[in-house]
Amino acid sequence: MKHTISLKTKNVIGSLTLSVATALALGGCAGPGDEQSSETPQAQETQNKILTIEEKSEGQYVIVDEALTDGPNKAIIHDLNGTTRVLNEEEMKELAAAEMTKVENGTSNLTAPPKEEDEGFGMGEMLLAGAAGALLGGLAASALSNNQNYQANQDRYNQSPAYQERRMNSMGGMGGGGKTAPSSSTSKQNFFGGSSSSSTTSSTTSTTKSSSSSFFGG
Repeated sequence: MKHTISLKTKNVIGSLTLSVATALALGGCAGPGDEQSSETPQAQETQNKILTIEEKSEGQYVIVDEALTDGPNKAIIHDLNGTTRVLNEEEMKELAAAEMTKVENGTSNLTAPPKEEDEGFGMGEMLLAGAAGALLGGLAASALSNNQNYQANQDRYNQSPAYQERRMNSMGGMGGGGKTAPSSSTSKQNFFGGSSSSSTTSSTTSTTKSSSSSFFGG
C-alpha cells in the first residue's frame, strides 16, 4: 500500500525542524556567556595581584590600587619619604604568613574592632588584607571574610577601585543591604592546627562556639 504525505504534513515537519534548529543554536550561544558570568568576586580573590600601597603615616599603609595578573604577586609601595620599593611574591608570602599567625592567636589588628585614630594597617596586615587568597589560598580568604571586624577594616583601608566595585556588587547581590556593624568581640581563629571562636552580637545574648579545621589540612 502506497502512502503519500500531504502538503500540510510537510509544512508541519518543516516548522518543527526549524524550531529545533533555532533552539539548538540559541542554547549553543548561551553556554559560553553563562560560563563567563559565573566567575564570582570570591573566585577572583585567589588570583594573583599587583598591589599599589601608600604609607599614610609612619608604619601605616592603605591599598590605593590592585590589578589581577597572570604573573607572580607583587606589591609596589610608596613610602612617606618619597621612595618607591617593590616586594616580590616570596617577600609578600612571608609577611602574610606571619600576620596569619597573629590572626590565629587573636592579636592581629585585621580582626580587631576598627580604631578611629589609625590611618592604615601595618605592612603584613595590609598584604594579608589585600591578597590573602592569592598568597595563602582560598581557605585563608574565606576565613577572614567571615569576620565582621575584618570586613569593616577592609572597607576602610582598601581604597582600590577594584575592591570597592566588588564590595558594591556583593552588597547588590544581597539585596543592597547596608554594612553590618562590626562585632565588639575579638575572634580567635586557628588556621594551623584547629581552633575555637566566640562572638556576641547586640541581637542575641547566646554565645556560640565552633571549631574549625586546620588551615593546612591538619
